Amino acid sequence: MKFRSIKKMLSVGLASVLIASMLTGCGSKPTVDEAGNPIYENYSHDDLVAAVENLQSNYNTLQSQYDELSTLYEQLTTSDTPKTTISMIDAATNKYSFNSIDSNIVFKNGLGYPGSSTISPSGNIEIVKNVDINPGSNWICRMNGSSIELQHIGSDTEHSTDGISGTILVNKIDDALKQSAADIRNKVIDTYFQQLTPDQMNQAVYTEIFVGGQTNGMQAKVPIRIDQDAGYLRLGMFAFGGYAVTYVFVYRSNQDPVKDELIQTVLNSITISNQAVNITD
Repeated sequence: MKFRSIKKMLSVGLASVLIASMLTGCGSKPTVDEAGNPIYENYSHDDLVAAVENLQSNYNTLQSQYDELSTLYEQLTTSDTPKTTISMIDAATNKYSFNSIDSNIVFKNGLGYPGSSTISPSGNIEIVKNVDINPGSNWICRMNGSSIELQHIGSDTEHSTDGISGTILVNKIDDALKQSAADIRNKVIDTYFQQLTPDQMNQAVYTEIFVGGQTNGMQAKVPIRIDQDAGYLRLGMFAFGGYAVTYVFVYRSNQDPVKDELIQTVLNSITISNQAVNITD
C-alpha cells in the first residue's frame, strides 16, 4: 500500500469519527442537513464544549495511529537508504515481541546520536595495518586474525550466498625473501596442484599479479571437483612492501565468467600502502 493511500484512508477515517462524535458526543442531538452534516448554529454552549473535547480526543488517537503507520511505512520503503539511526536489526535470534519484515525487526523509532548526520562510507576494511580491501555490500566478510573470509550474496536474494567463497591471508615477509612470479608458479602453485588430476592440471590458467605497476606475484585458475559436482578454483600469492598476501577462492559450478569477474573485482580492491593490486584474467 502506498503512503498516499495510507494517508487518504486515515483522512477518511478521521472525518468519519469527527462526524460521529458530533452526533453522539453532545447532550442533545443536533439538527443535521440532508447530507448528515451538523448545523452548528443549533448547538448550545455546553454541547459545543463537549463536542470539541470529544473531537480533540478522537483526533489525538487518530494522529497517533497516523504517525505510527507513517514511521513504519518510511522504514519499509527506505530500508536500503543510508540513515543516521539504527532502525532494524537481524531477527535470526530474536526473542522479543517486535514486528519483523524479511528477518529484520522493525522499531517504531530509530536510534541515533543527537545532531549527527549521514557520512559517505569509504567501504574499506583494514585486514592488517596498511593492507585494505573494499569488497562492497554484496560480500559477507569475517575477520579471522590476519585473514578475511568472504562469501558472496546472490543477486536474487538478500540473505543467501551464491556459492562463491574465499579467504585472503596477509603475513609479513622480509623483502630479501621475495619470490619471482616464475618461482611462485614452479615452487609453490605447481607443487600444490599435484593433488589434482593430470587433466585438471592441463587446464590451469596462469596470470601475473601486479602491485604498484610491477610484477609481484602469480595467480592460477583451474577446474576442480567438489564432492561429485563441478567446481572452479582460483588461488594466488604476491608480496609487496614487507607484506605477503595469499588467497584462495572457489565456487561450485563450471567456470562462470560472471563469478570470475566478481572475484577479480574484489581482489583488485586490495591496496597495500596505498598501492593498488592489479589482477587480470
